[in-house]
Amino acid sequence: MKKHLSTLLISSVIIAVSQPVRGHHVFSHEPTSVVTSIDSPIPPRGVAGIEADPQPNFTNKDATTPPLPIDIKYVYRHKGTNQFKILTEGSILYSGDTYKLIFTATETVYVYIFQIDSAEKIYRLFPMAGFKGVTVNNFNPVPAGKTHHIPAKDKSFVLDEQVGKETIYFIISRQPDIRLENQYQQILNAQRENNPEKIQVAQETLKQEIKSRGLGGISADPIDENGQRLSKQRQRFKMCEGCVKVLEFWHR
Repeated sequence: MKKHLSTLLISSVIIAVSQPVRGHHVFSHEPTSVVTSIDSPIPPRGVAGIEADPQPNFTNKDATTPPLPIDIKYVYRHKGTNQFKILTEGSILYSGDTYKLIFTATETVYVYIFQIDSAEKIYRLFPMAGFKGVTVNNFNPVPAGKTHHIPAKDKSFVLDEQVGKETIYFIISRQPDIRLENQYQQILNAQRENNPEKIQVAQETLKQEIKSRGLGGISADPIDENGQRLSKQRQRFKMCEGCVKVLEFWHR
């Protein structure tokens, strides 16, 4: 996918990007579907991050730590169609297709979602406050029982013309993940400095940190969503503290 995020329209108003952020997604207007309400465009991801003093990381706690059940669903819609389908490991999407993430925590937790695109650039999808003037207010901690739609309930990510493998990393914990937050902040700092070398180093450091995490498990536990067609395909993951759930799909 392209190395630069596209500027998009919302309600026929052009939202000016106040700070350039290099990326690979744009957002598009979605027709009515059986899963979500009518999607509308929002601008590229805004800069979000937390600066904090380094603290010991809690990743991969011992086996006595209770797992963190969370319901996760990835959905996509082919360009020109009205119905979302389940996005699974190895799915094939095409330029112009749209997708989103939907999750519900069973207890109050901290969630971090990153995506590495076909150009090997990494971006944080959650948490984030907004997209250059468009408020989404996706913050940590995530309260128990609240369903989050990423990027928003009526919005979706759309694939551009850059093809290749896309990987989504979903991390969950009971505490703020200070290491992830600090490493992502280093990327933002390097972007503000417009320093390509620092950006590359910071991105590689964060990617290696994420890839070093243990993998979360899965259990069959379908959740009813008032009869909506995709409800039976949502899965409950039993994640270990600080572990990562990985989803790879192909953009062709």
